[in-house]
Amino acid sequence: MTSGNISAPVAAPSINEAAFAYYRRLRKVREFVESHLAEPISLKDAARIAAYEPTYFCAWFHRRAGLRFKEWVTGTRVTRAADLMRTTDCPIWEVARITGFPSLRTFERAFKNATQLSPRAYRALLRPS
Repeated sequence: MTSGNISAPVAAPSINEAAFAYYRRLRKVREFVESHLAEPISLKDAARIAAYEPTYFCAWFHRRAGLRFKEWVTGTRVTRAADLMRTTDCPIWEVARITGFPSLRTFERAFKNATQLSPRAYRALLRPS
Protein backbone atom coordinates (compact mmCIF):
# COMPACT_ATOMS: atom_id res chain seq x y z
CA MET A 1 0.00 0.00 0.00
CA THR A 2 1.32 3.44 -0.89
CA SER A 3 1.30 6.52 1.24
CA GLY A 4 -1.21 9.24 0.41
CA ASN A 5 1.66 11.79 0.22
CA ILE A 6 3.34 10.24 -2.80
CA SER A 7 2.03 11.38 -6.14
CA ALA A 8 2.39 9.65 -9.46
CA PRO A 9 5.24 10.89 -11.64
CA VAL A 10 4.26 13.69 -13.98
CA ALA A 11 5.35 13.38 -17.58
CA ALA A 12 7.73 16.05 -18.83
CA PRO A 13 6.26 18.40 -21.42
CA SER A 14 6.86 17.33 -24.99
CA ILE A 15 9.35 19.21 -27.11
CA ASN A 16 6.48 20.84 -29.01
CA GLU A 17 4.85 22.04 -25.78
CA ALA A 18 8.15 23.45 -24.51
CA ALA A 19 8.85 25.15 -27.85
CA PHE A 20 5.36 26.62 -27.85
CA ALA A 21 5.89 27.99 -24.33
CA TYR A 22 9.13 29.68 -25.47
CA TYR A 23 7.38 31.06 -28.54
CA ARG A 24 4.56 32.46 -26.37
CA ARG A 25 7.07 34.20 -24.10
CA LEU A 26 8.96 35.69 -27.05
CA ARG A 27 5.70 36.85 -28.61
CA LYS A 28 4.64 38.57 -25.37
CA VAL A 29 8.00 40.35 -25.15
CA ARG A 30 7.79 41.39 -28.82
CA GLU A 31 4.26 42.73 -28.37
CA PHE A 32 5.31 44.62 -25.24
CA VAL A 33 8.28 46.23 -27.01
CA GLU A 34 6.27 47.16 -30.09
CA SER A 35 3.50 48.73 -28.03
CA HIS A 36 5.93 50.70 -25.84
CA LEU A 37 8.48 51.69 -28.49
CA ALA A 38 8.33 55.41 -27.72
CA GLU A 39 9.12 54.77 -24.04
CA PRO A 40 12.29 53.63 -22.32
CA ILE A 41 12.22 49.81 -22.32
CA SER A 42 14.19 48.09 -19.61
CA LEU A 43 15.48 44.57 -19.53
CA LYS A 44 13.80 44.23 -16.15
CA ASP A 45 10.39 45.01 -17.68
CA ALA A 46 10.93 42.53 -20.51
CA ALA A 47 12.04 39.84 -18.06
CA ARG A 48 8.89 40.44 -16.02
CA ILE A 49 6.75 40.04 -19.17
CA ALA A 50 8.51 36.75 -19.95
CA ALA A 51 8.18 35.65 -16.31
CA TYR A 52 11.94 35.23 -15.85
CA GLU A 53 14.54 36.76 -13.59
CA PRO A 54 16.52 39.48 -15.49
CA THR A 55 19.80 37.53 -15.43
CA TYR A 56 18.19 34.38 -16.79
CA PHE A 57 16.18 36.41 -19.31
CA CYS A 58 19.40 37.85 -20.81
CA ALA A 59 20.80 34.41 -21.54
CA TRP A 60 17.42 32.99 -22.56
CA PHE A 61 16.69 35.82 -24.99
CA HIS A 62 20.16 35.69 -26.53
CA ARG A 63 19.88 31.93 -27.01
CA ARG A 64 16.42 32.17 -28.57
CA ALA A 65 16.75 35.35 -30.65
CA GLY A 66 20.45 35.29 -31.47
CA LEU A 67 20.82 38.89 -30.31
CA ARG A 68 21.18 40.66 -27.03
CA PHE A 69 17.91 42.22 -25.88
CA LYS A 70 19.16 45.81 -26.20
CA GLU A 71 20.41 45.14 -29.76
CA TRP A 72 17.04 43.69 -30.69
CA VAL A 73 15.14 46.67 -29.23
CA THR A 74 17.40 49.07 -31.14
CA GLY A 75 16.88 47.10 -34.36
CA THR A 76 13.12 47.15 -33.82
CA ARG A 77 13.25 50.91 -33.32
CA VAL A 78 15.35 51.43 -36.46
CA THR A 79 12.98 49.27 -38.53
CA ARG A 80 10.00 51.29 -37.29
CA ALA A 81 11.87 54.54 -37.98
CA ALA A 82 12.59 53.45 -41.56
CA ASP A 83 8.88 52.63 -42.00
CA LEU A 84 7.91 56.06 -40.69
CA MET A 85 10.38 57.83 -42.97
CA ARG A 86 9.01 55.87 -45.91
CA THR A 87 5.32 56.44 -45.12
CA THR A 88 5.16 59.88 -43.47
CA ASP A 89 6.56 63.35 -43.82
CA CYS A 90 7.51 63.54 -40.13
CA PRO A 91 10.74 65.45 -39.51
CA ILE A 92 13.66 63.19 -38.64
CA TRP A 93 13.78 64.48 -35.06
CA GLU A 94 10.11 63.51 -34.68
CA VAL A 95 10.77 60.02 -36.05
CA ALA A 96 13.55 59.65 -33.47
CA ARG A 97 11.19 60.71 -30.68
CA ILE A 98 8.32 58.47 -31.83
CA THR A 99 10.62 55.44 -31.97
CA GLY A 100 12.00 55.98 -28.48
CA PHE A 101 15.53 57.17 -29.09
CA PRO A 102 16.70 59.41 -26.25
CA SER A 103 18.35 61.92 -28.61
CA LEU A 104 18.65 62.73 -32.28
CA ARG A 105 22.37 61.89 -32.13
CA THR A 106 21.67 58.42 -30.69
CA PHE A 107 19.06 57.84 -33.38
CA GLU A 108 21.37 58.94 -36.20
CA ARG A 109 24.16 56.68 -34.94
CA ALA A 110 21.90 53.64 -34.54
CA PHE A 111 20.23 54.20 -37.91
CA LYS A 112 23.56 54.54 -39.72
CA ASN A 113 24.97 51.44 -38.00
CA ALA A 114 21.95 49.43 -39.13
CA THR A 115 21.48 50.76 -42.67
CA GLN A 116 24.88 52.21 -43.62
CA LEU A 117 22.98 55.45 -44.40
CA SER A 118 22.20 58.48 -42.31
CA PRO A 119 18.48 59.10 -41.82
CA ARG A 120 18.75 62.13 -44.09
CA ALA A 121 20.44 60.10 -46.87
CA TYR A 122 17.86 57.33 -46.46
CA ARG A 123 15.01 59.76 -46.88
CA ALA A 124 16.73 61.37 -49.88
CA LEU A 125 16.90 57.94 -51.55
CA LEU A 126 13.16 57.56 -51.03
CA ARG A 127 12.41 60.95 -52.56
CA PRO A 128 14.82 61.67 -55.38
CA SER A 129 14.62 65.25 -56.63
